[in-house]
Amino acid sequence: VKIVPNNLEKYFSPITLAALIQDDGSLNSVNVRLASMGFSKEDNQKLQYYFKNCFDLNSNLLNFKYKSKLYYQITFNKENSIKLSNIISHCTVPSMSYKLLK
Repeated sequence: VKIVPNNLEKYFSPITLAALIQDDGSLNSVNVRLASMGFSKEDNQKLQYYFKNCFDLNSNLLNFKYKSKLYYQITFNKENSIKLSNIISHCTVPSMSYKLLK
């Protein structure tokens, strides 16, 4: 079972955020999405708290059903996608830069 630790705040750096986005992030035309379906709603909300508290990033929690099970995904609007991209751009490997909004 995947969990978000309660003390993530002291380890959550731009490098940590970059690793998370490079692994589970995607970019549509203007929004970064985090494929956080492996986490419970509460753990997704913890991630949202850490995004806000550590990086001043606002996000939304989307839910969707698949095979009668409810899943959650974190999304960032255009403004926060740009902010997120600026925070992690120096930590992102070139082959993953397509996940950033410039």
